[in-house]
Amino acid sequence: MNFPSSTIIKADHYINESINCLRTSRGNTVFKIITTFGSGPLWCIIYGFLFLATTGKETQITVQLILCEIIGLLSIIIIRYMTRRERPTFYGAALFPWNRYSFPSHHSLRAFLILTVVGPYYRHLIPFLLIAALLIAFSRLYLSKHYLSDVLSGALIGAAVGFYGGKSLF
Repeated sequence: MNFPSSTIIKADHYINESINCLRTSRGNTVFKIITTFGSGPLWCIIYGFLFLATTGKETQITVQLILCEIIGLLSIIIIRYMTRRERPTFYGAALFPWNRYSFPSHHSLRAFLILTVVGPYYRHLIPFLLIAALLIAFSRLYLSKHYLSDVLSGALIGAAVGFYGGKSLF
């Protein structure tokens, strides 16, 4: 099965080309740093640390995040193999075979999942979590790792998994 709509693909290509015209070396540096905050290895370390260093409600939130991450990852893998949409730019071999596909964005899923799971517990953090999620999602476009539809679908799936998965787990 290929990626569904040629209209979406045309719009995605147009948006990526428009963003590519805005790229600068300083912007590349800034957005490479921002995109790192959505990366899996970093969050594996953070979740491990949180799980070991927290108690009570914080441990429950960490377990909720980890379980939602697993659900999100499984969703990403299944959807990516179903659609097999190539990334806008891809260099070298991927650590995992499914990672060479772009639809949906795992960074966006993670950022919005964290917002959705953590936000209800710490409402004062919602504006910061939202800004971080939006910046991480945009970084994937800016660095030409994903298309807009990849980022939007990742954000929606992340929010849904965080909201529904988190509620049903506890």
